[in-house]
Amino acid sequence: MTKDKGEEDLFAKWFAIPLWQRVIAALVLGIITGRLWGPDAESIKIIGDVFIAFIKMLVVPLIFFSLVAGVASIGDLRKLGSVGWRALLLFVVTGQMAVWLGLAIGSVFTPGSRIDGSTMALDQGALENAQARQEQAVGFRDMILEVVPDSPVQVMADVNVLPLIVFSLLIGIGILMAKEEGLPVQKVFDSGAVIMQKVTMIVMELTPFGVFALMAWVAGTLGLGALVSLAKLVGLNYLGCLLIITLIYGSMIKFLAKLPVRDFFRGILDAMAASYS
Repeated sequence: MTKDKGEEDLFAKWFAIPLWQRVIAALVLGIITGRLWGPDAESIKIIGDVFIAFIKMLVVPLIFFSLVAGVASIGDLRKLGSVGWRALLLFVVTGQMAVWLGLAIGSVFTPGSRIDGSTMALDQGALENAQARQEQAVGFRDMILEVVPDSPVQVMADVNVLPLIVFSLLIGIGILMAKEEGLPVQKVFDSGAVIMQKVTMIVMELTPFGVFALMAWVAGTLGLGALVSLAKLVGLNYLGCLLIITLIYGSMIKFLAKLPVRDFFRGILDAMAASYS
């Protein structure tokens, strides 16, 4: 009885610590463990691989249920059209800004310059596929055809996100067009979106263990040089995200939407946290 009580107290203390603090602690402990353990730290990399597999598992159902439920919740096709073209325009414009900002930051700071690729066990198949896609010129016709899914099931199996988004939007529009007949299906997707958010929260609780294992593996096998480059890459990624949020999104909220910027971000903080996770 006392043992069970002690275990319950231990779990309560663990979950009382904010997740980000647990992740930071796991990152630091993983680096220390990797430096002390050396190359043998690769033996616990499987824990990190399992965590990454769980994250990949979430991508398709999370996008599918969330997008379908979001489109169906609009409730009116005319309103969807009015909102849709504005959202698409903003997506294209802000996407281009993000691409150019990322290229500029990467070109100026070169975060991967200190990594010696000759010492890494790289996936040659993945490298060959990436090289083949880079050398193959993709025309406008091919680009359009890639967006339209030949088979929704195959798209989900391949985790091909862009056609998955198109298919999800079409399902949401179909639910709106069905009106009353589509309400039962809409409730299914609403419930599915909520369930996937809960599943995401469960998987995110595994983050400290995955981070610990991956950091120990990197520190033990690739050394401090790789860690410095990784830290630089992560820091530049956060810098780019911060610039986009404050300058680009902040300007749109203030000058286009004419809303108070601080109050807006305070109101969507929970949604941003869920999306980031």
